Amino acid sequence: MSLLDDDAFPDMDSVSRDRVAPYIIRTEKRKAIDANGKPLFRPRRTQMAQVAWETRHHLQQLLYEAVTDYVREGYTTRPCARRNATSVF
Repeated sequence: MSLLDDDAFPDMDSVSRDRVAPYIIRTEKRKAIDANGKPLFRPRRTQMAQVAWETRHHLQQLLYEAVTDYVREGYTTRPCARRNATSVF
């Protein structure tokens, strides 16, 4: 952030959502429209689907469960993950 403005962002503690906002241009896909004001994308519909693990997929299941546990437990407890999640956005 200091590349943008040394005075505005002298250190990591000075980085916050409100202070970064003027430097970010973001278009949310669901709000994107064409020249006539019509949405560019159809609304997305999601739904849960139960998946039964077959015996032949045992290794994939173990990997899936390990990654899921890491994301739920490990990733969010890391100091850098907490700092990035709360101080910037």
